[in-house]
Parts: sequence; structure tokens; C-alpha cells
Amino acid sequence: MVASSVASTAPAFANKAAPSRKSGPIDTKLTLDQPHAVGVQITTAAGGVIVVSGRKGAKVTLTFPAGSVPEDTLVTATPITKTTGRFTSKGMLAGVQLQPEGLNLLKPATARFARRGKAKKGTRLVFVGTQGDGRDLYRLPPPTRTRGKGKKRVVVPVNGSVVSLSHFSTVQAFDWSQATLAELDAINHPAVGLDQLSQNVSKLLTQKPPVTVNEINEVMDQFRTRFIVPLVDVAAAGVANACSARSIARARSTMQIVFTFERQAQLLGGGEEGNAPQIAASLLTGVGNCMSTLCVQLADPRVGNYLLKISRDLQLLGADYNPAFFAALQQNAIACGTFEVRLDSQIDHAAPDYQWSFHVKGTVKVTPLSSTHPRGPVEYVSSSGSSNSECVVTTILSTKNGEFEVDKADLTNYDPDHPGGDRVSLVTLTFTVIPTETYKSTPTGAKNCGTTTPPPYDGTLWHSGFEVHHFGFSFLGNEWLPDSPPGFASAIYPGRVLALGGGYTITENTKLEIVHTPDPPVPVPDPTA
Repeated sequence: MVASSVASTAPAFANKAAPSRKSGPIDTKLTLDQPHAVGVQITTAAGGVIVVSGRKGAKVTLTFPAGSVPEDTLVTATPITKTTGRFTSKGMLAGVQLQPEGLNLLKPATARFARRGKAKKGTRLVFVGTQGDGRDLYRLPPPTRTRGKGKKRVVVPVNGSVVSLSHFSTVQAFDWSQATLAELDAINHPAVGLDQLSQNVSKLLTQKPPVTVNEINEVMDQFRTRFIVPLVDVAAAGVANACSARSIARARSTMQIVFTFERQAQLLGGGEEGNAPQIAASLLTGVGNCMSTLCVQLADPRVGNYLLKISRDLQLLGADYNPAFFAALQQNAIACGTFEVRLDSQIDHAAPDYQWSFHVKGTVKVTPLSSTHPRGPVEYVSSSGSSNSECVVTTILSTKNGEFEVDKADLTNYDPDHPGGDRVSLVTLTFTVIPTETYKSTPTGAKNCGTTTPPPYDGTLWHSGFEVHHFGFSFLGNEWLPDSPPGFASAIYPGRVLALGGGYTITENTKLEIVHTPDPPVPVPDPTA
């Protein structure tokens, strides 16, 4: 759910019917206190608390439990100093705008409003939400408690100042009169499905307390039938008939809505434990099948991290499902993100008295989440050349292969809505074993040069030439261009000449490639097994 604005108001009920007006969404305009915004890193492991000061000494405390966010998230709470619109110009106690807008919480957070002084006579605390910019105002259910047992169990509102949040962008609290609130209920009809549910439950709880659990369940069942089940059916058809990163993203969003709805039902005293897993089981099966085949279709190693994040989010949502299902999803995501960094480089050294040419190739396999830097061989494909002086002629006796390591292979984040743009952020290599050449010198027999054959010696002309062209062996994102599958991106340096003076040049013809080489997927088990 998205609680954009929470305000507390006092509901009061008019003795006569409210004026007849066309029902529909109510939009408001927010005035924000940006200088007093507070940002806190909310972590998956520990949650977090944000405290902001409101108008006239009011204070809002936002509490996020552990496991409420799918990944560590910077949440910013900005105080609202004024809400302008029909019925909202007066009575505001405090409010906060929460960002990032639209964030769905895996576990409900709470907003506690503490006022300074007493409320005006004839008013009660009422909570409302809006979208982040103040659009589409709706009421949030008040704090409740259950009383009784079995069929006689009822849900009653309590005079508390805490409201639960399952999604957010703005939350506000108002002191409103009964007449004002009755008129608001008569005309307000939020546009978003979950917001409609909040509005209807809030009206039920405040207009007819106490409310039986069966009455709460009836409202929930109607909403489940009219909104949740069709939403799941559409998302399941999407991943089954048109498997894509977008359809998986929509399915994930739908799963969040389903579990948010069921948790809200349980918070209000209604709903049966286990409804969400049953409703979303077919959708999760479709997601698993789609994720296991999508990798090869897209030929993009970045999709591995994208799918890995989604699989973890789904596991946090569906804790009651088969753990082997999520283990298979994560294994396939890692397999999808596997790629190779391939080096193909020729370095030519030229001067008036010598000419050398070295051609090497190397491959390193990179697997996501690997605890060590991957390594691979650097092998000589060919080597040739000679150096002529008055006394000796030097040639290549032999070569010894080396080894290189991928220190960094940072790819950009995959975005299904914007698949273009740069694919690579940074690739950095290290030569853990430098390839070497062994040179031999043969005397020319020239006068005054002697006839003793010098001993062989080792050199690293390929490595030194490559390092001159790529100091630090770092290859930035702007050096990489998209490649055709199974290639992903290439950095090509054709015929680059570096002149060092005196007729000495070092020329390279190098190609670095990132090639998508996914491992075969494992079968995905039944999530409900």
C-alpha cells in the first residue's frame, strides 16, 4: 500500500444526511517543510526509526520493523506544514511525506502522532493518506483491538494515535468534527483499489462500532474477489503467455499487493492465515518457469542480478512456500549472471633496429557472488621478430604463458523499462603471472665483438606494451559498446599507435569482450510442495 500522507482528524457523525455531491477522488495540495526533512537508512536486518517534528509541537515517529524493506533503503520523511483542499484546510495536526514514493513494505510500519496539548472538544483523531503529491485522499483505518471469542469476536476502534502503513508516500493526522467527516465519507471515493479498501474499512469501523469479525471478512472477501483475484489472473497470464523481464516485474508487484492486502486483513482482525499463499501460488509457479527460461532469451548477464533480487524479494514475501523453490530461483539467477571476460591482444614494438610482435589470448569466467576474484590463463598465440645490432642478433627462443585476474567486472543495473544505455561500468584486470618471453642472442662475428654467445634472458615486451596503452588495466564504461549475442559488450582498440620518440612505436590491436555464457538452469519445484 502507499500511504502518502497521514493526517489525524476527529471523525464526527452528522445527525442529518450530508449534502448530495458527486462522489470521486479528492485531491489536495501539500506544503512541505523541506529544511526539516529527516533521512534514515532502513535496513532489512534491523529496520529503523524516523522522528520528525510537526506543526505546533506535534511529533511523528515512524517505526519500521526488521524485514519491512526488501533491501536496505534510505527513507526520507518530510514534515507537512499545510494541506489545502476540500475539507483539509483546517484541523491538520501533523503529517509527513515519505520517500521513495510508492515503496511497498513487506511488513507493516507504524506512524505514531504525539500532539502538544488537548484536542478541541467535539473532534477526534483521524488518519488519511494521499499519493506523494497530495492527490487522491483516502481514510486510513484507526487503531483497533479485538474483543470476545469465536463467532462473538468483534473489532472495535481504540483512541490511539498509531496507524499502520503497508505502502507509502504521504501520511497525515487531523482533528475533524463529526459533521466534516460525515460529509467527507459521503463524497470521497479513492481511485486506487487498496485505498478504496482502507476507506471502506475505516468507515465501517467508525460508523458502526463494534464490528464483528465476519463483517470485516465480508468487506475483505468482496475486495479479494473484485480486485485481488483478477489482478493475480492477469499477472499470471502475462508471465505464462509473454515471458519477459517486465512481466516478471509486474508479477512481483502483484505479489506485494496480495500479501499487503492479506496482512492488512489480519491487522484489522479479519482474514484467514494462509490466504495469500493460496491465491498467489499459480502466479509464483509462472514466475519460476519464466525466470528459468528468460536468461537465454535476453542474452544479458545483468539479468542475473535483476532476477536474484526479485527471487529474494519473493522469498521474503512468501515465507510459507517451499524453500526449495526459492533456492532453485536463486541458483538459476546466479547461473544466468555468469559471463566470460575474453582478452585478445596483439602488441607490436618497432624501432629502427628491431621489430617484435606478440599475440596473446585469455579467458576468465565470472560467476556472481563468487567469494574470490576469478582467474584464467593468458596464452601466447604467436610471437615473432628480431633485434639487430653490430655484435648480436636477438630472437625469441620460447614463451611462457601467464595468468590474469578480473578484479572488477561492474555491469550497469538491468532496467526492463529502459534496456538501452551503457552496459558496463568498469572492468579492471590484474596480471597475477606476467607472460614472459625468453630471448637468445647470436653473435654476428663482427670485428671487435667477440665470439662468446650471451646467455638467454627473459623479457615481458607484450605485458609492458599492453600496460603502456592501458595504465592500471582499467577499462571504463564509455570504452564498451554493445555486442551481438552471445556477446554482450566489447572494448576494441584497433591499430592504436603510441610514439615514444627516436622512431620507437608501440602499436596495439586489442579486443576485450564480455560474453554471456549462462550455466544450464535447474528444474524449479512446485512452490506449494
